[in-house]
Amino acid sequence: EEVEEWPKDERLEHEKELLGFYVTGHPLDKFRGIVDSDRFCRLGLLDELDLSDKRARFPFAGLIRKVEHRTTKAGKPFGILEIEDFTGSSEALCWPESYMPAREAGLLTPGKVIGFKAQVLVDDRTESRKLAAAGLKELKPRRGSNGKGPLELSLWMARHDRGTLEEIHTVLTAHPGKTPVWLHFQSGSGQRVTVECGEEFKVTRSPDLEKALAKWV
Repeated sequence: EEVEEWPKDERLEHEKELLGFYVTGHPLDKFRGIVDSDRFCRLGLLDELDLSDKRARFPFAGLIRKVEHRTTKAGKPFGILEIEDFTGSSEALCWPESYMPAREAGLLTPGKVIGFKAQVLVDDRTESRKLAAAGLKELKPRRGSNGKGPLELSLWMARHDRGTLEEIHTVLTAHPGKTPVWLHFQSGSGQRVTVECGEEFKVTRSPDLEKALAKWV
């Protein structure tokens, strides 16, 4: 009996739960052009940030994996978020002045992808770092219905091989055009490399092309 394949998001959630890391993709793949851009700091590199300016606020973006709703001693609500990007994850405190607008906007939900500014807090005892987040905003995938920008494909080293590249090559060359193609290669440890394909691999967007490349978009 043929078993129906899990939807991508559900499959990735099971991978994370069972293995502790993703194997066949990442929930943020659709947001890579935004989250992985120079606009935001990397959560996995939090320990490398220069904190000499105590007033500094750093931009971050990522997926909300977990939310704990708490109350201060004064009775005001606040939240503790677990935020994840392609490089790692971090705890982010969301104090009442930021928590309440975010809650009213429906942002404090696991699975939401957000951008925010944060102060980096250092624990005096352990020297570990965490974030105090403010100005939370929901992020949307860069590629809209107008199809502008490069066509971005994500390949995971644990799952894809030479045969995958040959399959992609066949699809791309069958749809010549002017849209550039980027290939993002990612390992389970968070290492990643982006390759911009040559002129001969530029394509023309179409429903047929999108369908043929759907498992890598």
